[in-house]
Amino acid sequence: MNEVQNLYRDSKHSLSSKVQKVRTAAWHYRKGGIQQVKLWRWNQVVQQPIPQRKTTLPEGGLRRDYPRLRNAWIEKTQQAQAWAPASETHNYRNVFAQGWFLGSGDDNPSLPSAWVSTVFGEKNFSCDPALQVMHKGSAQQHHQLLLLGQATDSAKKLRNSQQVAHELYSVLKSKRDSWADFDEAVTWLGGRFVVIARHGAETRVHVDAMASRSCYWGTTDSGEVVLASHSALIAEAVGDLSSTRAKWVLNHPDYHNPAGVYLPGTITSHDRTWLVFANCCLTIRQRTAEHKRFFPPRGSNPVPALSVEAATEAYLAEVRFQMDAILSSAPASIIALTAGSDSRAILNASLDLLQDAGTSAMTYHFFEKDAGHTRIDLLGANRLAEEAGLKHRILNLQPWDPKARFAKLYSRSFPVWARFGALARACYEGLSAEEELIIGVGGEVGTAFYLERDHPAVTPEVLAGKFTQDNFQYDAQLIAEFERYMAYTQLAPEHAGEIDLYDLFYWEHRMSGWAAYWYSELDFGATVALPLNSRRVFCAMLGVPFEDRVRKSVYGTLNSWVDIAAGSTNPGGKN
Repeated sequence: MNEVQNLYRDSKHSLSSKVQKVRTAAWHYRKGGIQQVKLWRWNQVVQQPIPQRKTTLPEGGLRRDYPRLRNAWIEKTQQAQAWAPASETHNYRNVFAQGWFLGSGDDNPSLPSAWVSTVFGEKNFSCDPALQVMHKGSAQQHHQLLLLGQATDSAKKLRNSQQVAHELYSVLKSKRDSWADFDEAVTWLGGRFVVIARHGAETRVHVDAMASRSCYWGTTDSGEVVLASHSALIAEAVGDLSSTRAKWVLNHPDYHNPAGVYLPGTITSHDRTWLVFANCCLTIRQRTAEHKRFFPPRGSNPVPALSVEAATEAYLAEVRFQMDAILSSAPASIIALTAGSDSRAILNASLDLLQDAGTSAMTYHFFEKDAGHTRIDLLGANRLAEEAGLKHRILNLQPWDPKARFAKLYSRSFPVWARFGALARACYEGLSAEEELIIGVGGEVGTAFYLERDHPAVTPEVLAGKFTQDNFQYDAQLIAEFERYMAYTQLAPEHAGEIDLYDLFYWEHRMSGWAAYWYSELDFGATVALPLNSRRVFCAMLGVPFEDRVRKSVYGTLNSWVDIAAGSTNPGGKN
């Protein structure tokens, strides 16, 4: 009973104190308006006792040979040397960074001399040593598997690519006629990866949930199907560097986008290059290739109806697993932080993990242009980083300089289209190659990017209107391109598993092209990690009512849990 009485007395005292403060504030407002209220609050702050340092500086602390000062100098220097920028580590030589190529060798492009090779079936696989590769089986065996990049599985508690590759290879060896079990095993993986699996003479190629680690393919004049990380490598292998379709889009007088233009439909940087899109896979049999949707599985609905609280619990669990795996895989990490809701949600979901790992926050800004939207991001992110107790690193974006050393490296890897070269350079010259760069893109798959959904059917004309709001949307050639895209990705109600086609279109088209191209540019430096890149995250967020998706109720619920936790430790609230 005494405990109850004490709790009642404390809460009553806290409430009385808050009521008194509100009354005092109201009195000051009546007397002098908001300025007097601010002055009153300021006087309250300055009257608070100044916290004292735990120890005072001893007499010997005034000299340069003071041990603690010398140790601080040494530690600072060592840290600067240990985390040298990627540009110093690679010396502007890592063309096609974290890239790879799979071909017979007869039509191979000119690959960097530092790349390493192995045999995969009747083909040769070559890659940048900086790319993490797991290789299971051998060319002499009936089964062989390559896992490129980072992969996890939260349900099976597989926290790294080595464990995932072992699991996938076990499924592959037990394969009979259908790829269904293998497809299912890949479906729920998180991370950023490409999987290439060979079963006899047939090869299956999967990309991750957002196709964030790109896989391009093409067919040579001799009929061989080749695969690669970069469109330019495929173009060189097939002997056709033309980019007529891409240049038609990029130079179209009616196509404008303040956020930057990108390529629509199946169009890639080169005319004879194709892309494997999210939720689709590529099957290669002899000299033929078939691009086909595998998710959602035909006749199934992988998106259960969920309450907002249940969806938030699923979001929290998956993001925390992915973040824990990411932070355990590299010696240092940086989280790209903005003032947006995606950043705040990831920060709240994994705050303790970020703090334990000593993760830094990073925000970029065009200081020369002082763009309003990035300035808002910078200031908001700085406040979030301060509240979270994270160091905040600022990258200053410079105007593009075609004569810079980075420009030569960049244009060799991406000769046709520049997605965000200025940011790629800032990260290459400002971040370490040993660090992992955590980016929170993908949340808008769940929070309903396209709000207007009043068309009776999703047609090529509708998709053209979603791709661009200007007059380019009415171009007959663009509409024909989206008709080709819908056929290539099987974007149709009978293949959607009750997922809205607007959501699938944003998920697959924007993430596979606009976003993935950006990550490929960033691969010159730090390794990109995507904690939201999991179908478990997307299916949970897609499972709540549409109105709650638009309101971003999952994020709101997560934020409310933060507030409740803070209130439970501070019953009096913030003054």
